[in-house]
Parts: sequence; structure tokens; C-alpha cells
Amino acid sequence: MSENKSESFGLVTWDIELGNNNNNKATRRSKDDFIYLQPGNNIVRIVTKPYQYWSHKYKENENDPGFGDKVMCSSYHGSCPLCDQKVRRSRRWFIGVIDRKTQSYKVLDMSRSICQDVQKLSRDEEWGDPGNYDIDIVVDRDAGPQGYYTVIPKPPKPLSQEDVETKQGIDLGELERKCTPPTPEQVQSRLDFIAKRNAARRDGKGAKNTNNKEAKTSQPTMSPAPTAGEEDSGQYDFPVVN
Repeated sequence: MSENKSESFGLVTWDIELGNNNNNKATRRSKDDFIYLQPGNNIVRIVTKPYQYWSHKYKENENDPGFGDKVMCSSYHGSCPLCDQKVRRSRRWFIGVIDRKTQSYKVLDMSRSICQDVQKLSRDEEWGDPGNYDIDIVVDRDAGPQGYYTVIPKPPKPLSQEDVETKQGIDLGELERKCTPPTPEQVQSRLDFIAKRNAARRDGKGAKNTNNKEAKTSQPTMSPAPTAGEEDSGQYDFPVVN
């Protein structure tokens, strides 16, 4: 199977053409190295360029609650099981930041709406390079998809010595690895894992609702541990915005 060279991923610049998401058409991640945006203020300093990848928001059943599971797209390798099912996909970006709450390096999984706001700042002559100032990513869960995120720049200031040392320790190769497209076989393995996990959750819920005393006191069925190609990268905790 030949690789599709038109499927751009990896390091990009703030001048990238965002365009529209392609609606016609997994790497292992540690929960500790990602920043999870909380309601309200989330102040960070961007310390890397964005690293682009393609991802699907997948629900085994559209009536299921929540925003769905992330499944990275394998079209770079010539085909993708979810693209074949006409499941929409979106461009996203991994970017390194210093989380001001913890003063530690984190990876932000950046949506198109956040990327667009940062891009506007980078093109504004009064702000310029977003690495020169902190930004506050404000999360408002009551504002609807278009207002869910607001990016507010803080006054420019140089990095502290601690910031400089943190930046020097960044492994850019890890960002590249995170956004490397999986193979179609890995995507299918991920889908199989999601199906098994969901079945286990349904079985566990059914056991809790039974009148059987033993079932009532038993623990819910746990999801099977992921194996190679099945790593569980978690659910979306945000709406997907075009």
C-alpha cells in the first residue's frame, strides 16, 4: 500500500492554510503529559510550533452520550476504515506549552478554533509570534460550540530562567511521534477495542440494575486492557467545531 503524500502531518507553521475540514474522508499518549482545559481560565505559554494530524470523532452508536472517542485517521497510508464509513474527520494540532498552573511542560491537543485564534494573533503586527506572550484559553461550556473557547493574549514578557530550562528539555521528536498516522490495521484494532469496551460497560450497567443480590454487590465489568494498536487515548471532552 503506498503512502498518500498529500496527507499532511507533523511540524507546520502558524501560516498554514486552515481551509475547511475534510468531512469525506493512535498513537500512545500519556495522561500525565497532556493539559486538560478546565472551565474558566487556562493560562499557558506556547513553546513549540504546531504539529498537525488528522483525527475522527467516533461514536459506535450516535445515540450514545458524550462527544465520542478519538480515533486518528490512517488515510496517509492509502485507506482508513472510518473514512470508508464516511465518518467525518478533522485536522488537529499537538503543541507544546508551559502550563502556568503547574509551571510544567504539557502537550495541548489543539482544536481548529483555538489554532485559528492563535494564528490571528501571530499575524497581528501588535502581537506577532505567540511564543512571546502567555495566552489565556477561556473555556465557557454554556456558550455553545462557537464560543466554547476564547483565546486572550497577555502582555508580552520574556521567558523566565525556569521557562528557558523547561523549553530546552522538550523532546520535539515526541510531538512528531504523537501525530504520526496509524496504519489502517491499527485503526481497526482501535475500533475493535472500543467495541469490546462499550460491550463491557453495557454488561456492567446491566449487572448493576438486576435484582440479583450477588450482581448488586459485584463490581461493574472493567474494560479490557489495551494492547499494541489499541491504546485508549480517551474521549473528547470538548465539542468538535468546524
